[in-house]
Formats: sequence, C-alpha cells, structure tokens
Amino acid sequence: MARPILRLATRFTRRTRATAWAIAFACMVLVGAMSLADGLADGIGSVADRIGSGPAVYIQGNELLASAIDPGALPNVTGAFVAMRAHAAILEINGLALSVSVVALESYQGGIGTIVFPEGPRNVSLDVGLREQIEAESGMPVATSGNVSLFGLHLTDLPIVAPPPTRPDLFPDNWAYVRPDLLIAMNATQGGPVQAILADAPLDPAVLASLRLAEAGIPTPRTVVALTPEAALKALDEIGYPAVLKPPVGSWGRLMAKVDDREEAEQIIEHKTALGSTNHSIFYVQEYIEKPERDLRVFIVGDAIVAAMYRYSKDWRTNAARGGSP
Repeated sequence: MARPILRLATRFTRRTRATAWAIAFACMVLVGAMSLADGLADGIGSVADRIGSGPAVYIQGNELLASAIDPGALPNVTGAFVAMRAHAAILEINGLALSVSVVALESYQGGIGTIVFPEGPRNVSLDVGLREQIEAESGMPVATSGNVSLFGLHLTDLPIVAPPPTRPDLFPDNWAYVRPDLLIAMNATQGGPVQAILADAPLDPAVLASLRLAEAGIPTPRTVVALTPEAALKALDEIGYPAVLKPPVGSWGRLMAKVDDREEAEQIIEHKTALGSTNHSIFYVQEYIEKPERDLRVFIVGDAIVAAMYRYSKDWRTNAARGGSP
C-alpha cells in the first residue's frame, strides 16, 4: 500500500483548537488512513473542550473510532453541524466478507437533530467505490441484501440501497451508511456516542494547498500537520532528518527551519512553544528535498504552462525574498 502523503497528528488544547478547525477530518478522509502520528488522548473532557465556541471538524484514524462524544450534549452546541458515528464492521455480500467503515450521519441545526438518509430503519447504503469493489471482486452486480457484523452482533438480510445522494468532496467513496437508530438499537453503549462533529470551516493556506495537491494526485514531499510539540517531534522522527519545519501560514520563507537532527528539533520546537502564538502552535512538517542550489517554479493555468523560472541560491531556501535569483 502506498504511504499517505498527508497525515495529521492531533491533540486539541484551548490554544490550538481554533486554528485546527477542519484540518484533521479532511486529512483522514483524503488519504483514507486508519493510523496517525499522535492522537486526541489525554486531557480531553467535555464536548465544550473539544469544540470551543466555533465549528470543528476533527479526528482521524484510530482516534476517530475510539472517540466517544456524549450525544446528550449535542443540542447545546451552537451552529449547524453534522454528528458522525463511525465504526469498523464486516459486510457480507455477494459471497464476500469485507472490512468496511459503517457511518451514520445526523444533521443538527439550532440544537435539533435530523436524520434523512438512509430512509429505511435497516437500510445499508453502499457508496460507489465500495460497490465497484464488490462487483470487481465477486464478478456480479451488488446484491439487494447483505449481512453486517458489528458490536459482536450479526444482522442478516439488511436491504442494500443506492449510494448517498450527496457526499462532501473529501469523503472517501467506500463507506457503508446506516441510520444512527440502527447503531443505537444494536448497542446503545457503543453505538450511541458520536465519533466526530463536522462543520464547514476554513483551512490554513499551506494545509489547503497540500490537500488540493494530494486530491489531484500530484506528488509532493511527505507532509504531517502536528498540533502539539510531541506530535511534531514524532512526525520529524518518522519523516527522517533533515526535514523542514514551518508554520502553516506565511510567505517569503520566513519562520522556516531546516532541522538536521533530533536535538535540533527539540530546541526549535521548545523555542516555538515558548513564543506561544497560535501560528507557532501548529507544526507543518515536510520531507526535505535535496536540490542543486536551485528550484524550478512553474505556473499552470488549466492544462497550459504559462510561465516557468529557475531560482538559484546557496541557501537551502530559494525564495526571492531570501536572496534567490533567476
């Protein structure tokens, strides 16, 4: 399996959560990864601690599946959002037994939850990618019924219905959707809590750029967005030294550091943490790419290259603001 080009290391605190809106979940669904460099463990209490006063979209991988937000607190959350329940399950269909993510969505507006999809209480909606996988592996059209094993229970003859009518662009296309009622009826303790709260929110420019490139299938240096010093150090260790550490917002090559070893990483991160601003609390870690004292900048509009230039510099940064010359 190809390694993810963008993963997220997350631990939310009152200092980091505002800037971290929307990043983690977007990364998770983009790469489809079920692992992460660091998680939401330790010190996370109420829904208010996680959400603050604004929208939040968060959690990837195993931490998503392990998260448990009390659904009784959801009516107190302001604004419009979607409560998502997500669990690993086994789907039996067309003679296959597939590991799938079973997801249930509930829309909230003004503290009131609404479930609109799927319509039937036992219906299972298979998205297009999952349907293609089933047809490719079985050599048959997707059956009209199937079995699901979840929470130690085995439900049989569940109606299989059409893919969801709409889906956010960054959602993977291989999920199976059910109603929250079904999960709660199967096991109120495990199926009742919500795993994530999803709401529209802006991404930081550097993170957004990485997401767009990854979504388009354009190769980029390996990237991790970390929200804690511990996660940043772990990301640097995993990517390997030298690596590049920079803030998620900025230009002209400012506040960037080429980190050559673990000791240097600890010193730089300690210094950034002491500065205390939000911009120093988000760590954008990238693989360092060796280059022959120059880079190549290409501007593309549509499918056409409209301009290109080499920029030369003895420094590892070739930004014009740092002395790079054409």
